[in-house]
Amino acid sequence: MLYQRVSFDPYERALRLLDAVGLAERASVEVPDLSGGEQQRVVLARALANRPRLVIADEPVAGLDQRAATEVLDLLKRMTGTYGMTLLLSTTDDAVAARCPRVVRLRDGAVVDDFSADTGEAAREAARRWIERSAPVL
Repeated sequence: MLYQRVSFDPYERALRLLDAVGLAERASVEVPDLSGGEQQRVVLARALANRPRLVIADEPVAGLDQRAATEVLDLLKRMTGTYGMTLLLSTTDDAVAARCPRVVRLRDGAVVDDFSADTGEAAREAARRWIERSAPVL
């Protein structure tokens, strides 16, 4: 944002985004001094800086402990609603996929299944059952 001509104050937007991801009080901390979960939240804030319509997240919780992963996934879900964006998330973690309202399963670059679920506990259970079934042999 610093190198573009924008109609807003980039510093103010950065601080608002850091606040939105729960890191306003850590704004002056250097990235290496942040935890893995905090670093992922900074990445998300940065991705949202220019208000994209689409955010692509490749394994957004890889390497994070369970608590940090849950926080990042909750934050991603909240941000899609708050900012009206679409999230395209890739994962090999079935627990992450089970939290998504739509799962497209790929094998060797080809779509082998496409599952959409309503929100709520029934949808999460349906997604878990879908993920646990065996994939068709191609």
